[in-house]
Amino acid sequence: NNACLAAIQIHDNITKCSEITSSGMSIRIGIDMGENNIGIFGNKIRSTFSVYGKNITTANKLEQINNLYQTSILTTDRVTQHLNENILYRFVDEVFIEYKLKIFEILSKTSYQAQIKDTEDFKMNFTKAYAFYKKGEWEKALKSFNKLQKKHPHDNLTLVFIKRIKENNPPKDWDGVWRT
Repeated sequence: NNACLAAIQIHDNITKCSEITSSGMSIRIGIDMGENNIGIFGNKIRSTFSVYGKNITTANKLEQINNLYQTSILTTDRVTQHLNENILYRFVDEVFIEYKLKIFEILSKTSYQAQIKDTEDFKMNFTKAYAFYKKGEWEKALKSFNKLQKKHPHDNLTLVFIKRIKENNPPKDWDGVWRT
C-alpha cells in the first residue's frame, strides 16, 4: 500500500507542478514486490550501495512500458493482491517481460479513469473487449474497444488497443500475451 500511495502522491504533485508552470512535466513509475538483494557490493577498492533482484528489474521494465500504454503508474498482480479498497487500479494487459506478467494501472486522483462516474461499467466493458482481444477475436475486440472509446474519449488505454489491433493481425501462434 505505501509504495502505491507514495506513487500516487508523487504523480499528483508532478501533475500540479506541471499545470502551474506549463512545463509539460510527467512521471512514470513501476512498482513490484518480492525478495531482493540490498547492500554494499564490490571490494575494498571499488564498491557501491545498490539493490538487485528480479523484482527491481520488473519494476524498471514497468516504468519503461508506461510509454507504450500511455499510463503513469504500473504494477503487477503481486502488488494488487495486497492493496486495500482505498487504492483504485485497473487491469491493463498480460505481457511477456522475460516471463508472463499481468500488469495493472494504479489510478491517481488526477487520472481520467479515477474521475469517471461509471467506473464499474467501464471496467466491465473493458474486460469484455479485452477477452475478445485475448482470444484472438480482434474484429470483435476492435468493435468493443471503439464503442468504449466513443463513450470515454479521454481514456488512452483503449486507444492503445485500437491501434495495436489495427496495425497487427493476431500472430498464428497468438497466446493472448503481448511481447514487448
